[in-house]
Amino acid sequence: MNKHIRYLWEIRLYILINTIVFLSSVLIGYYHAGYNPSVERMVVESFQDRVESILGIVPTDSVLYPLMISVMIFLNNSFVSLISMFSSILPPFFLSPPFLLSINGYVVGVVIHSTPSPFFALITILPHGVLEVPMVIFAVSMGTKIGVEVVKFIFRRKSEVRKNIYLSMRTFVFLLLPLLLIAAFIEVFVSSTLAYTLGV
Repeated sequence: MNKHIRYLWEIRLYILINTIVFLSSVLIGYYHAGYNPSVERMVVESFQDRVESILGIVPTDSVLYPLMISVMIFLNNSFVSLISMFSSILPPFFLSPPFLLSINGYVVGVVIHSTPSPFFALITILPHGVLEVPMVIFAVSMGTKIGVEVVKFIFRRKSEVRKNIYLSMRTFVFLLLPLLLIAAFIEVFVSSTLAYTLGV
């Protein structure tokens, strides 16, 4: 665990940059939705279709429905994080992960605006978001670092592509995946319960 934390500390600049990218895109999405109701409807409908496509795989009459939903959310978040991380291997390299993160942040901002109130969004997102969002940002930041090393390699400068891919994968498997799994269970058993209790 210490090795993984140490690696994240080494790429702290990328984590800071991507945190700013994510928060900025959330704010942009939130305020853009306020000025463009049609955009809000389109984004929210697309988001709902994506959620329904995930939920539709699981039979609703199963006693294991909540457990299976948790697993599906975990697999989806893990796949998205992995794609974001390794999108940096292809052009435009280190710009790809932050770009994908900004799109996700924008969607989050629009969805937050569509909820009854910011307080409602905070209560229903915070329980799982406190784990899920940092893990996604970590994955994107590791991808950004890999992308930087790929560019160095292309321009024949001292590069550590293999080392960073190795450290990123170890960190992803042994730190990010377990916490994403916990976040998925919290989303189903805590966040969803709060949303139901609040009447949505």
